[in-house]
Amino acid sequence: MARPAHTILIRTLFCLFTTISVPVLAEATLPDYTASYTIEQYSSEVGRVTYRLNHNDTGYTFSQHTRLTGFISLFRNDTASEKSNIRTDGNLFLLQDYEYIQTGSEKDRNVKLDIQWHSHRPKDLFAHAKGIARGKAFEYDIPAEVWDPLTIQLALMRDMKQQRSELHYKVIAKGELTDYTFEIGRPESLEIDEVFYDTIELRRTHGSRVTRIWLSTDYDFIPVKIERYRDDELETSLTLSSLETEHD
Repeated sequence: MARPAHTILIRTLFCLFTTISVPVLAEATLPDYTASYTIEQYSSEVGRVTYRLNHNDTGYTFSQHTRLTGFISLFRNDTASEKSNIRTDGNLFLLQDYEYIQTGSEKDRNVKLDIQWHSHRPKDLFAHAKGIARGKAFEYDIPAEVWDPLTIQLALMRDMKQQRSELHYKVIAKGELTDYTFEIGRPESLEIDEVFYDTIELRRTHGSRVTRIWLSTDYDFIPVKIERYRDDELETSLTLSSLETEHD
């Protein structure tokens, strides 16, 4: 039986990544942008998701909102929203808080995370993270940069802008602290709605699951396409439908 579209989508949206080293490259500044994507599950449109990145006084606020569309929306009115705040210190991205709220589900799938950084020097990063995921409390001591299922996208954008060759990350997802590694593939030109994008493909393999992400090399490595496979079968895809950046 196929999983609900919103559940697969949130797992796809970036079950992902932390490379920790003394920053020696030029500071990677990300642009304010709004990107919308069409979500397909097994080749049928099931939803739309919009991401927004904005600068604030201390760093960035990143958010996304997902809603169901198409035939499935006649039977479900689920929505999913995420929001994260990151404080920047040079090339360090220090996650401050994260919240995931889902409506339309009988189960409590909400997540809330807060992080207190006790040191933010590159060589001895240390933080305490605590929160509630699906009704269960959790907490961790973290000696490294850490990400959530939303901001992992920013980690990829930053590190690809800095031309890093290794993409290793720590992510707190659903209350669990896990490691993610992405492989960097070859450059590829993708055509989306009669527009060609120069991209670089990233790939993560986790058991029978594979996530492929194509980042635009012309637009600050913003994702233009994401695909999620299970047992070599394409389950879910996100395809860019509109993009507005501060450069437009």
